[in-house]
Amino acid sequence: MNDKIPRVSIIIPTRNRMDSLRESLLSLTYLDYPKNKYEVIVIDDGSSDGTQEVLAKMGNSLPYPLQYGRFKEKEGISAARNLGMQMAKGQIFVFTDDDCLFEKGWLSRLLEPFVSNKVGAVGGLDQAPEEATFFSKCVGYLFTSFIGTGGLRGGDMLRVGRYYPKGCNMAVLREAIDKVGGFDEHLGPGEEIELGYRIEKEGYQIRFAPRAFVWHKRKTTLKAFLQKMFKIGYTRVVLARKHRGLLQIGHMIPFIGILIAFSLITLSLISPNALKVLLFMASGYLLILLASGVQALFRMKDIRALFIIPLLIPLHHSTHGIGFLVAGVKHILGFRGKPKGSGDWLV
Repeated sequence: MNDKIPRVSIIIPTRNRMDSLRESLLSLTYLDYPKNKYEVIVIDDGSSDGTQEVLAKMGNSLPYPLQYGRFKEKEGISAARNLGMQMAKGQIFVFTDDDCLFEKGWLSRLLEPFVSNKVGAVGGLDQAPEEATFFSKCVGYLFTSFIGTGGLRGGDMLRVGRYYPKGCNMAVLREAIDKVGGFDEHLGPGEEIELGYRIEKEGYQIRFAPRAFVWHKRKTTLKAFLQKMFKIGYTRVVLARKHRGLLQIGHMIPFIGILIAFSLITLSLISPNALKVLLFMASGYLLILLASGVQALFRMKDIRALFIIPLLIPLHHSTHGIGFLVAGVKHILGFRGKPKGSGDWLV
């Protein structure tokens, strides 16, 4: 960017999260970025909890410009983000969620890579805050660990595929959006991956900003976690149907693992050698799970992680693989639909 301090539009979709939205907006008042250089745009996706009244009351008391738009009925997160971009005045669009809180240096750190005109999109981490439930912290650990997501969410040097920013902590150059268009409103989840892919194909670089993290207040349950993993696996096939380049071997690892395990279990009924291979691979996987539990113990500083993480990882991998399998079978059989609730808001 030629402008050392670019004008930024922070876009927040929301739906029936009035209390957490209020906290997010107040958190943005403490950013160390110049107040006359950023605006916040909230798009209410058909809320019925008084969100509009809250926004109207807060608008005049915040130190930064606040705009808000509204859909009368739910249109989806991509439609909300696209409307926000239509209203935005900034040179850079920053996307986050209504259940996130921010360190004062978050925005400045997220924008650092844009000193290069070749950069089109930047992403950062999301972390569970200290007051989050232990289960939410475990989910946060899985999303940022290599064994959990193959380095795809954390921008690790070692990863199973290309890194693309996630919608809760993502900055995109307006110029890039003007060239490739906005979010695909038929996708969810995976819409930010698809947008990042188009930006990259246009010739821009995608960067990861490791110091630019947000506190993500996930209020998740085991059921919601498993549903999300299923949807992510399912979406990998949906994305690949749209762009072949979005399917890489690393995305198929959970599915391949399920296929191998099922094959070996079946063959072991008739072949002692297959049983030996099955036991060998199961032992190796068990060692990986135990090592992950130890790593989680030291990172999270909670003895419960030693036992919970090794249980969550196979659930994570298996539901992701099943989602991939279901989508693949539907594709082969010619179905064009998406999983029930795939456009729902994810916790």
